[in-house]
Amino acid sequence: MGERGAFAKKLPRLCATPESARQVENILRSISTGVRQYMWINATTSAMSGTLAFIVMTILGVDFALPLALLVFILNFIPSIGSFLAVLFPTTVALLQFESIVPALTVVAVYGGGDAIIGNIVQPRLQGKSLNLSTFVVMVALTFWSLMWGGIGAFIAVPLTVVIMIVCSEIPGLQPFARLLSSDGVLPKEQVDDVDDDPRFAAKPSSRKSDETATALKQPHSETEEELALMKQELLERKKARQRQSEPTSGANPKPDTR
Repeated sequence: MGERGAFAKKLPRLCATPESARQVENILRSISTGVRQYMWINATTSAMSGTLAFIVMTILGVDFALPLALLVFILNFIPSIGSFLAVLFPTTVALLQFESIVPALTVVAVYGGGDAIIGNIVQPRLQGKSLNLSTFVVMVALTFWSLMWGGIGAFIAVPLTVVIMIVCSEIPGLQPFARLLSSDGVLPKEQVDDVDDDPRFAAKPSSRKSDETATALKQPHSETEEELALMKQELLERKKARQRQSEPTSGANPKPDTR
């Protein structure tokens, strides 16, 4: 983390051309944006799940409601398996604490149902197509990084896969691999192009005269700019006046030479 700023400045300088340096900067910016967005959305949805679990367990009187809610918050950062474990632990505590099975079933029904809504409806709507990762790829990445680094690997499996897909999408030779990692074969930069080409987002055509009028109607941002605009307008008016005065002389037909 301490070397992050220096590394961001050092890596583009290793490139042979300015174009390569700009490509590296774009890759780093895309990685930073994608991972940051994923973490913030996960933090929001995990907080919603933890709050719901805490309310349900508090109403039912389940012991260790606050620690279990914090555990639910952390586990929801792990895709798929984390949501299952987040429901399993409070349900197990409720089974061990109460003689009746009703509190455990209530935890499964109320909290489990709410968590399913958050994970399958709320979170996809917030993420949209920002990640665009295949579900199968997410499960493979989760299995691989969990075997490599245990719980930490499961926690960072999706961000690492996002990094790999973004890097592969920016390198022409690795773009087929990035398409395999995506859910629909569309690369992140192609999503932007699709939005630009969509007729719903296309800008309406305008004439040159309307563009000049819109430019002239722009408001200045300071007194100096206002004075410059007034001076420019005055000079243009003087120029037009001189042109009007010279038009009869220049437009008159010259007398024929009678010699």
